Amino acid sequence: MKNTLDIISKNLAESSQRLTKSLEMRLAEIGFAAKQLGGKMEETEDELATLIRSDLEMGASLVADTCAKCNRRFIRNYNKQLSVADTVNFATMILDTVDSSDALFGARLLESDINATLPEDIRIVYRKARGTDIAYEKFVSLIPDARVMYKDTFTAVCDAVALDEADMCILPYENSDDGKLNSFYRLIESFDLKIAASCKVKSLGREDMTRYLLLSKNLAGLSAVSGVTDFELLISDRDDNSLTRVMSAAHILGLTVRSIDTVKTEGNLNVFDLRVASKKKFLIDRFILFLKLEEMEFSPLGLFAQID
Repeated sequence: MKNTLDIISKNLAESSQRLTKSLEMRLAEIGFAAKQLGGKMEETEDELATLIRSDLEMGASLVADTCAKCNRRFIRNYNKQLSVADTVNFATMILDTVDSSDALFGARLLESDINATLPEDIRIVYRKARGTDIAYEKFVSLIPDARVMYKDTFTAVCDAVALDEADMCILPYENSDDGKLNSFYRLIESFDLKIAASCKVKSLGREDMTRYLLLSKNLAGLSAVSGVTDFELLISDRDDNSLTRVMSAAHILGLTVRSIDTVKTEGNLNVFDLRVASKKKFLIDRFILFLKLEEMEFSPLGLFAQID
């Protein structure tokens, strides 16, 4: 009996040892497999990140090309699936993949070709008057090397810029009593001038304020100046939904809405003069790209500095 028990005990011990070794080998295999899997997962994550970045870069290139050619069929079809927040996020992702550090970047989104550059000694023309003199003094705080010249009429002032006799001009634009000054508004529109800077001047002996504009021939204007904070545009609300989406985008981006006015037009078209602002210029760039992606019908009036 004792010999039988000894044999059973010996067999059990040998079986236990074999089982232990088998388990140890299995655990080692599992550990090695897990390590390999972890490595593959890291490789997969890297590959996925590379693919995502590649897709975004292609998307950014697509936006640049299609916007320049005014042929955004892909964007239009894609946009139908997007909410305002989705489009804002898409614009943000695109701008994060391209070099938007250029001071003119927002202007480049709006104008496919910006060749005009302002000289160091900028020539500013205006019709001499008390309010315009004060506005000029405020504007030259941004461009201290400016030279001044005068014209007798506001039309002559605009002509001087159109004929390259001057680089910029100053015109009154609106006041706190009457709102937009329609005659000047039409003058700016007919000469296709763009806002480079804006300031307010208090009337003599009165409480009302007049807003004056420093204007140039293109949107580049004074975009290189660190004080650029404002973007003003005309937006057509053909489907009674465009303005709502634009205002929602401005809210999501945290832009300040300085003003929104109705513009008188022929026919039943609703046109609004919208002015937004931010101390962070890249947010204005995102807003501009949002408008492009949404295929909004709009006309930029200026990217400019506001002098308070």
